[in-house]
Amino acid sequence: MSLLEHILQKVLEKIASVIAVFSQLFLYFPCGSKASNIEIAIAGYKLLQEKFYTREAFPQDWAWIQNELGCAYNCRIRGETAENLELAIEAFKSALPIYIGGRFSNEWAKTQTNLGITYCYRLRGDKNNNLEAAIKAFELALQVYSCEGFPENWAWTQNQIGYAYMQLKKEDVNNVEKAIQAFELALQVYTVDKFPSDWAITQNNLANTYLKRQQGNKEDNLEQAIHIFNSVLKKLINKQYPSQWAKIKNNLGIAYIKRKNGYKKDNLKLAVQAFESALQIYNSDDFPHEWATTQGNIGYAYQNAENYTKAHTAFAAAINIAESLRAEIISGSGIEADKQKLAEEWNPYYQNIVEVCLELAQDQPQYFADAMEYAELSKSRNLVELLATKNLYPKEDFYDRQGKQEDYERHCKELDELRRKNSSKQRQKESQEELKSLRKKRDNLLKNINDIDKTFKFTQKVNKISFSEMQALVKEDTVLIEWYITNSKIITFIVNHNKESEIKNIPFVLTSSSEDLDSLISLCKQYLQAYYATDKEKWQSKLNSHFRELAKILHIEEILSHIPETCNRLILVPHRFLHLLPLHALPLSEEQDKCLLDQFEGGVRYAPSCQLLQLSQRLQRTEFSNLFAVQNPKNVLASLKYAKLEVDVIRSFFSSNYVLQERDASEVTLKVSENLPSSHCCHFCCHGEFDLKSPLESALLLAEHGSETQKEDGRLTLAEIFGLTLDKCRLVTLSGCETGMVDPDSISDEYIGLPSSFLFAGSPSIVASLWKVNDISTALLMIKFYENLIEHWNKSSELEESAVAIALNKAQIWLRDLTRTRFKQSIEHWTKQPIEQWIKSLSLSYIDEFNLRSFFSTRTELEQWIENLSLRRTDKFYLERSLLQHQDEEKPFCQPYHWAAFCAIGQ
Repeated sequence: MSLLEHILQKVLEKIASVIAVFSQLFLYFPCGSKASNIEIAIAGYKLLQEKFYTREAFPQDWAWIQNELGCAYNCRIRGETAENLELAIEAFKSALPIYIGGRFSNEWAKTQTNLGITYCYRLRGDKNNNLEAAIKAFELALQVYSCEGFPENWAWTQNQIGYAYMQLKKEDVNNVEKAIQAFELALQVYTVDKFPSDWAITQNNLANTYLKRQQGNKEDNLEQAIHIFNSVLKKLINKQYPSQWAKIKNNLGIAYIKRKNGYKKDNLKLAVQAFESALQIYNSDDFPHEWATTQGNIGYAYQNAENYTKAHTAFAAAINIAESLRAEIISGSGIEADKQKLAEEWNPYYQNIVEVCLELAQDQPQYFADAMEYAELSKSRNLVELLATKNLYPKEDFYDRQGKQEDYERHCKELDELRRKNSSKQRQKESQEELKSLRKKRDNLLKNINDIDKTFKFTQKVNKISFSEMQALVKEDTVLIEWYITNSKIITFIVNHNKESEIKNIPFVLTSSSEDLDSLISLCKQYLQAYYATDKEKWQSKLNSHFRELAKILHIEEILSHIPETCNRLILVPHRFLHLLPLHALPLSEEQDKCLLDQFEGGVRYAPSCQLLQLSQRLQRTEFSNLFAVQNPKNVLASLKYAKLEVDVIRSFFSSNYVLQERDASEVTLKVSENLPSSHCCHFCCHGEFDLKSPLESALLLAEHGSETQKEDGRLTLAEIFGLTLDKCRLVTLSGCETGMVDPDSISDEYIGLPSSFLFAGSPSIVASLWKVNDISTALLMIKFYENLIEHWNKSSELEESAVAIALNKAQIWLRDLTRTRFKQSIEHWTKQPIEQWIKSLSLSYIDEFNLRSFFSTRTELEQWIENLSLRRTDKFYLERSLLQHQDEEKPFCQPYHWAAFCAIGQ
């Protein structure tokens, strides 16, 4: 090496050393903007690893940078939290292999501890799994750290392992005891004199654990927590350790809210004082999450104190920050799980502000509208945001002025493709690397567009829908009923054009008791347990009683009494587990054989939220002549015996049709079909499956085989449907099992089910089912539905709003009231042949033929048919035993199981 090269090397080493020190100082610098300081540190560390210390040439220095970079991402304020934590985990994991070995055991243990801390706060993945991963990392670190050899590191790791045990949600009381033990071990080293900051953090964790403790007397545990918090605050100087001081103040306030000893008024006053003290440190710029959480706690304290005006102010402030944090996810990773977990975290504030609004509305009725607006704000937001930004394009004028029209068309096409791929990949578990690649492409495309149109953004903030906009969705003859379920009550909003609501611009609101909510939860549990049990007939037999009980719990009779007789159209907006139930089938109290469908002849339809209804109404689809259908895909499941009848008759109603049948109805063929994007109606006559444990894996089950280069598993999942293009489609019908079910356990804002994916793909109307449906009754219902729909189309040459619901509801009533004689006549009308000849053409097994004949034959006719069969005596005996269970009803499809499963969603 020459002298010049040697000097240059020394200069570079000096520069690198200065950047390293500079970055580390900024990462922990207490003055100025904390957010900006962290960004400067991250930029410095990135520069070091890219320009000075590569992994190959300087592995130890590179590993140190990775560890520091992980710490920076861990505490980063800007950007999207979930993504920052993933970057931190990636950095720590990258450093660990370098440190394996005796020489760097201390650095290895330190990195394990940092990794464990990050897992404790990780947003992606299962929380318990993350906490168990954290505990494993801490235990590995403790193999190196001993109390004697590394007392400070040992104590810090004990503190962190205690925190992980405290956060575990598993029903094991020993976890809390393990947490207390770990914190007490850490406090053997951490004393207030030697380690005041670490002592305060550990004491805070110990007090929080006592708040959660189930062993011993609950009030004694609470008093112990309050005592610890106050003891720490007496010794901790807020200006010296502001973050820890504010955190303890906030936790002390929570303890005072929970406190039973003393006067409630005094405890709540102390709670508010503690929260307001914390806000002296927390501000919305540097500590947005903590600031919002503390504001929410203030709101909860004021709500308990019945000071609803101040509670409203605090909750509204917390929600504003939650909305801005949400916007960061949208413009950052966009990953649905991140948005969903954020929504779950903040959901209690939306619930609380709705309840507070209802209290304020007793004297100020305008708060009824405010309550409904906040209820809407927490519903189906992910899908609303996707649909609202789906058609955002740069301004064409900018391209015209610069003579770049070809670039405009190319950019718009690339935007469409990126949005479809993003929306699909964001819902798939194993697509993180692909998402990173897509985000890079998005950023490059955005840069190219902004060179021409500087105003364009890939997303936009979606403002909450106002009550006046909700009211505009409802015509003179229409009423909208929206439910909202909090942790304490069921709230029903009724919107129509009666004089009172028009004058005051407010909805009519009914609130239930907590007993009603308990009854609803109990009913839904019974319903789902019966549905997923092996004895499906028992579930079917209880449907009528379940629906009667549900009508009573929801006070349907009272709701109907507030609806003008002039309203003959009904829009239902369920919430949470109400999405699983056919509310249109709820019985009318005065006429037990009649239901909501009978009262609202103009149709009963559903919407996930008012804002989604508004977006679907804006999708104008004027054509309805081109059918794309999938018929009975060949797979491992049983063949759909009446799929041919269903699709053959339905396709005859359309002037143009394209049908994928059996083996040709594969996932690959569908995805590449040129006929799908141009279709006006898509009909899927195939098996469907709702995955209760992982709703995003719910799917339509198509044929499995594909080409050699494009092998697919035959499961067209919810995530994959987001990638389809149905921009000309007016209606998607999912004539299969469980195609309309959504996640019953979600308390977040997501509407997770197959209908949501087709709404995003472009269809304003979906018809889907809420359970495993019967082959023959579904075929009859679908044919009649399309017959009604085409009749409507032929009369008016358009399918206006509610046309789908009207056609479906009429078909459901028709099927419910269908007699045996009319059944035979309908089959012969549609097949244009005698029913016996049609049955012969099906080549059914004798059991399937018996089941079919049981719908249109009397017991005597069935006995005669069995007698004439050329079967072994054992086989005849089986049929005769089945005959004993035959219900000799004049209306064979009168039970809700046959006609109530399908619902019309959207327009």
